[in-house]
Amino acid sequence: MKRYIGIKKAGKGKASKIRQRIIQHFAELNKLKGYLATRKPMVKGTVYEFRNRCGKKGCRCMRGELHTRMALSYSEQGRTRLRYLKPEQVRRYEWLTANYRRFRSARARLVRLTRGILSLVDELMEVMRDEEKTD
Repeated sequence: MKRYIGIKKAGKGKASKIRQRIIQHFAELNKLKGYLATRKPMVKGTVYEFRNRCGKKGCRCMRGELHTRMALSYSEQGRTRLRYLKPEQVRRYEWLTANYRRFRSARARLVRLTRGILSLVDELMEVMRDEEKTD
């Protein structure tokens, strides 16, 4: 009989811990709200320095000093595209692509948290079902 009571108490403690973890997950979800509800514009892609040779015989690029300019690399219909940026556009596009990366990161975190919550709810249901069987 004592063993039966011990199982029952352990189940209730486990349910409480699961509920606490669910509450923690919801608190983390609440923190993501700001990232996911943003109105900041964003652009998918990466800003980087593009280097190339022009091919002229007497040019410095033939000696290894490549020509450089900033570019936005992005994917469109499964193909990588380049858009060359003017010097005054570089900071803005770096900001726009950073906004996109932050948003995608928050979205990935949302998916992980949601899956975690669903898993915890299933676990809680099993524990509570087991408690009912022991009563």
